[in-house]
Amino acid sequence: MKNLSKTDKYWNIFVFITLVLAAGWIVFTSLFFLKEENKASVAPITGFQAPDFQLNTEDGQSIRLATLQGKPVILNFWASWCLPCKSEMPALEKVHQQYVDRVVILGVNVTINDHLPVASRFLQENMITFPVVWDVEGSTTSRYGVSALPTTFFLDRYGRIQNVIIGGPMSEALLIAEVEKLSKVE
Repeated sequence: MKNLSKTDKYWNIFVFITLVLAAGWIVFTSLFFLKEENKASVAPITGFQAPDFQLNTEDGQSIRLATLQGKPVILNFWASWCLPCKSEMPALEKVHQQYVDRVVILGVNVTINDHLPVASRFLQENMITFPVVWDVEGSTTSRYGVSALPTTFFLDRYGRIQNVIIGGPMSEALLIAEVEKLSKVE
């Protein structure tokens, strides 16, 4: 072993103390600052039933996920400030138009972290016609464990999660491939 200078020893002690404090801070904040609903919840897992929810569209229409069973569902969590979210909206709209009889596309605006008038204007300006619900309190976003936007869940006709894509933007070709896969699930 080589002998360390006094400066090197102090530097090593400083780095060690910093790492211990950082780890302690992570543990402390996870124990005391997470909302109670987040402590007990586990993000949905591929192959399992998607958590049911009921949210409203801008015009007040209530949509419950469970009522959409029978057709595959593409569940897209997004916000108007999210550039990849905005970039993939035209592809989602095209797939909605092409496959309206085979799949339901449902946008979930993470309204708790967005500004509803801006998001609404974005949808109008881009002529988005698939239904979009507003997660004003963030409860659905939290139940789905969404920590990055966009996040898209692909559900089969029984409401089971078949795939999850975190990040984007997704291309039209990718969405079509996912629709085809969902159509074949028995």
